[in-house]
This record gives sequence, C-alpha cells and structure tokens, in this order.
Amino acid sequence: MRGVSVQKSREALASRLREVRRDFGTTQAEFGRRIGLRQSVISKYEKGYPVPKVVRIAIAATFGVSLGWLEHSRQPKYPQPEALPVTSQDLELLRFLKQQSSLYDLIQFRIAGGRPAARRRRSAHKPPSS
Repeated sequence: MRGVSVQKSREALASRLREVRRDFGTTQAEFGRRIGLRQSVISKYEKGYPVPKVVRIAIAATFGVSLGWLEHSRQPKYPQPEALPVTSQDLELLRFLKQQSSLYDLIQFRIAGGRPAARRRRSAHKPPSS
C-alpha cells in the first residue's frame, strides 16, 4: 500500500513541476538551465522520478513558488514577498548557495556528507615498478 502512495506523491510533484514550468513558459531545457540541471533530468522529474530536496528548494527559490505548494500542494502557490520573513538561517543558506558554482556541486557536497566532494584526478597510468 505504501508503494502506491509514494508513486501518487511523485506523480503529483511531477504535475506541479510541469505546472510551474508552463507558468513561466519555458522549455524543459530552459527550466533546467535556470537551476543548473540538464533537460533530460527535468524530463525524468516530470515523469515521476524522485526529486531531491535540494532540487525542490532550488526550483522554489528560482521561480518564486512556495516550497509547501511544490511538495504538498499547500496554498499559496506564489506567496507575496512581504509575507515571508527572512531569518538569519535564510541568509546563511543564501551565502552558502552563492559559493556553489552549480546545483551539481551542491548535490555533490550533500552526498559527501557536508564535505567538499573529492574530485577525481586524471593521471597517466604508471606501469608497475620492478
């Protein structure tokens, strides 16, 4: 039974993502570019693939949509800016996000457990020493 509710939840989120994108009259490619993702990723999200929290936050921040509406269809869809108090945590998050060069870097940071992800080094293959 839980699997059915998870799938319905993903489909509802996919529908709301499409709705936001269409509200702004953008293609999947443009929508993705604005948040640092490829068109193919946006396509998957709109088909019901899981959308990471950091991506949902990026969409909400970039397009001015309420995170509560995006995740759970809570109104209002587009809150009035004066109705949203800015906290010191919000400012700290904004400073952190500005330091990231892309959403991909931010996701890698999250995957690495809050540490900068180790970059793979390209090195020439060295033959074993004799």
